[in-house]
Amino acid sequence: MVWTVLEMEVEETYFDMSIFGYPNLALKLAIPDQEYGGIKQNKYEFKMWNTLNNQQKEYLAPVLESGHNNYWLIMPKGKSIHVDYNWLDNAIYYLKDSIWEG
Repeated sequence: MVWTVLEMEVEETYFDMSIFGYPNLALKLAIPDQEYGGIKQNKYEFKMWNTLNNQQKEYLAPVLESGHNNYWLIMPKGKSIHVDYNWLDNAIYYLKDSIWEG
């Protein structure tokens, strides 16, 4: 299974790792583009995950591993959840400084 996410003109492709014997993991590949760059996004996600405290990490998908030059990330497969506005408000509150620092 392969799916692509387009957001803010950054394209990233996620591969289901179950065919490699890891059914609970996803491989996120960065698709470079000139303006934003998926590699830059992966680097930022990996760096941010490793600097957040445990309370902040509750609101993000874990980054388990990053490849050479941040071309890929290994992450747990995401689950669909119902998000209520209190949860979203809490996420913004706890992550605001980390996310918008750059």
